[in-house]
Amino acid sequence: MRAQSLQYLATATLALLSASSAAANDERAVFAHYMVGVIHEDHVHQDVDDAVAMGLDGFALNIGDPSTQFTRDVFNNMFDYTRDNHPDFKLFISMDLWSQNDTLNFDGYFVDFLGHDAYYKGPNGYPFVSTYGNGNFSKEKWQTWRNRFSDKLYFVPDFAGMIGEGNQTAAWWDEWDGVIDGLFDWESAWPERGLSNTQSIAADVVQVDSTASQNKTYMIGMSMLQYKNSYGANIYRAGEENLSWRIHNILNMSATSPSSPTFAQLLTWNDGPESHYLGTIWPEMNNDTDPSRYATQSAAPHTAIQPLLSSFIAAFKSTLGPADMQPQGPAKDKPAIGALWYKSILASTACPDEHSGELHDAKPDGYAVAADVAAWAVVVADDADDAAELTLRGFSGGQQVGDVVDLVPGFNFGNFSALRAGKQCMEVRDKAGALVAVARGGGDVSGDCPDGIYNLNPQVVGLLDEELEEGGCVEDDGGDDDDDDGKDDDDSWGVRGVALDRVGLVAGVLVSVLWVSGLVGL
Repeated sequence: MRAQSLQYLATATLALLSASSAAANDERAVFAHYMVGVIHEDHVHQDVDDAVAMGLDGFALNIGDPSTQFTRDVFNNMFDYTRDNHPDFKLFISMDLWSQNDTLNFDGYFVDFLGHDAYYKGPNGYPFVSTYGNGNFSKEKWQTWRNRFSDKLYFVPDFAGMIGEGNQTAAWWDEWDGVIDGLFDWESAWPERGLSNTQSIAADVVQVDSTASQNKTYMIGMSMLQYKNSYGANIYRAGEENLSWRIHNILNMSATSPSSPTFAQLLTWNDGPESHYLGTIWPEMNNDTDPSRYATQSAAPHTAIQPLLSSFIAAFKSTLGPADMQPQGPAKDKPAIGALWYKSILASTACPDEHSGELHDAKPDGYAVAADVAAWAVVVADDADDAAELTLRGFSGGQQVGDVVDLVPGFNFGNFSALRAGKQCMEVRDKAGALVAVARGGGDVSGDCPDGIYNLNPQVVGLLDEELEEGGCVEDDGGDDDDDDGKDDDDSWGVRGVALDRVGLVAGVLVSVLWVSGLVGL
């Protein structure tokens, strides 16, 4: 284990000075934000194993309270296990500055771990450091912090759009240029609360262009949604196809634009109370009453999204467009991979305690944009048999929703816009009608209030080619495209894996900017 008794920053400084000044890794990388908490050692090891299996380059380790023994234990366990078992997987510190921390509070971790073999190094060869929030600290305070480590860091903080007049201006860069090496923007991973413009990437394009103009890097955030109904908050920021649009837009930007993100950070690996987790939610870390009503591994696992993200990671690191996404890792030989995700209550649901006066009984702030849809994303292998003739069907409450979707090789995504009470299912078939893969087994959608709250944490169901002998989504595979009222479900939609050229990308960004500005309605 790492020594815990070092008292002086000189030790860390010596380790930094001995590091190679040559670029340790000037390639793209994808990380997941990891909340450090009470996590058993074997679970820490499993998290690392799972992250390696899906192709991640490392974890951004969020330190919320540097004074706790459990934080020190997780660091000791994870750093040494990673070094000894997965030498290509790396870790770096993300200082949580929303927790009323001072930079001095983290010095013990920098002293002990910046020189560790498992610590990730940035393009300049020095240890990579990030933040959650900015602490409202001055430039002088941050420069003093850097100086404590002989300025031998690669600092990519969550400062984008959060300090002063905005980092797209020359005046901002004149002030902050010597302090930061890149920027990260946590908040751009979702639409603003109450908005549903999930396809907009305008805020990130501004940051990408700004950092590129200063020869800095940009780390872009990616997430399914934000739903938090605990710890004094009850909020929702649009999910549905938010993650799919970000995959699509980020890869198009990377493949076609001279300016694009160098790093991507998945938000998050294990933040159960925020509902944006893609790893395992361990019971020892997530056992408080309020979040346990909506975020547990048994009731709402999200690990089925990992194969889709593995495909994104490989494409992003190779600067490929969405049309070039392919199944990766354990699923690399599959003809198609993907997932179906949806909220478990209908918009018309009325919870009996809504007006109790208790914050967590009310509808979340932003509830109005939680649409009655089931979002889907499918990656089709370009060498799959009859790859160009695979089709997708969605079923809700035992009835087919919308039209049959013709899939193409690469990334396909969309939603089924008629969410009914009951089971949700999605199936892929070949041109002969044979079942290729099916997504089923998630929790039912209810018109009641089974959890006693307006639970918007999604069910995530993986597309699998196992147990196909059980058949597809319904016994009558002919299905029915009609709602109960007899109207045709013609609002479901999908985007096929087509890469945009530069002109198309710019046009799309312009529309996003106008939409964000409220100048157009789509």
